[in-house]
Amino acid sequence: MAFLARAITSSWDAADLNSEFLSERSDDNTVRDERKVVLGFAYRPIFNDKLNVLSKFEYKGERDHTDSAASADYYSRIMSLEGNYELNPRVDIFGKYAFKFVKDEDMNLKAESFIDMVTGKFTYKFSKTFDIASYYRIIHERDSRLIKQAPAIEIKKAGFPGIDQ
Repeated sequence: MAFLARAITSSWDAADLNSEFLSERSDDNTVRDERKVVLGFAYRPIFNDKLNVLSKFEYKGERDHTDSAASADYYSRIMSLEGNYELNPRVDIFGKYAFKFVKDEDMNLKAESFIDMVTGKFTYKFSKTFDIASYYRIIHERDSRLIKQAPAIEIKKAGFPGIDQ
């Protein structure tokens, strides 16, 4: 696992948040490879510290080198863009869009899917230890045209004196 962060300018940061490359071996032969890479960029303008933007790219891959009937290869790519804006000391607005491409290969069968996710969140802070948030999430699986929706209300009360105050 590796971590690297680099300031590009006073408003932009780039970060390779995580890199993992694993191999399983049996009798000196590679049986399975796993790869994971996450690369992100953060933006917070110096003239407006109420805005935070984060973009991220994640790649995951698993490859099975055996000839067994249960062998399967899996690859996914996730790209996301999210932003948070503090309207005033009590109100935050958050939005996120993510796109996921998944490819499964089982012997000679291949399957691909494309998934979109959109999330919006509104938070009101009553105090440093108590807030309420409402959000709405939509997930769209393009191939099956399946749409999942998840509205929610979240009430948070921090209960650790001295930590959250």
